[in-house]
Amino acid sequence: MKTKTFQQRLDTAFPYDTYANTLRALREGIAAGDDVIKGTLMFSSGVGDDLRGLIRRAGILMRFEEMCKAGDLPFKCALTPMPRGTWHWLNIYSGDCHGHIVRTEDPARFPEDTPNRQDARASNMPDLFETEEERIVRLAPPKLYTWLTYRAAPDGRLSHALWQAPSANADEWLARINLMAVVVQKKSEDAKRPAKVDPKSKMKLKDNVVSMIDKKKKNDDTKL
Repeated sequence: MKTKTFQQRLDTAFPYDTYANTLRALREGIAAGDDVIKGTLMFSSGVGDDLRGLIRRAGILMRFEEMCKAGDLPFKCALTPMPRGTWHWLNIYSGDCHGHIVRTEDPARFPEDTPNRQDARASNMPDLFETEEERIVRLAPPKLYTWLTYRAAPDGRLSHALWQAPSANADEWLARINLMAVVVQKKSEDAKRPAKVDPKSKMKLKDNVVSMIDKKKKNDDTKL
């Protein structure tokens, strides 16, 4: 049986019919984060701008998880602590792929905050057991580690969104899907347009962000 290429594995795990709702999860998560900043007194100063990336990330993870649980996205996911520090990330599983959502400056660049992600990408190695001898048993390849990379402009518009499989050995891509380049959307669902915010999502995210900040402050106080 012929082994699938990295691109085939990525395409199978994240098929075309999931592109629109993946973009929707990103857009609505970004919009929810921005709305929390606008509507929260403690973020009305420059502090809100300082935390904008963090709060947008919280909104994206929450919205992506909600859509997976609702069946709008056919992926399995779980919010878990990161290997290092006190932060969390959303583990996403589909087919034989395992991924995380990360922000990147442009479509080709790797994320800057990668130290606790490098171990995960170490599994993205070519199959060393591709053999010409039938006596060697083929082992099942490990899950392909992937990133859903994105960036939002200051006004909330989505700049790019790609599923990408990073190489374990260098800053290069083994496989890529540019969601914004291939998805065909209605004008009312333009991926570059900031999304409207569901009031329920806004309140839930606001509570989550305030709780997260309080928890981090308590952890910092215990170190003093």
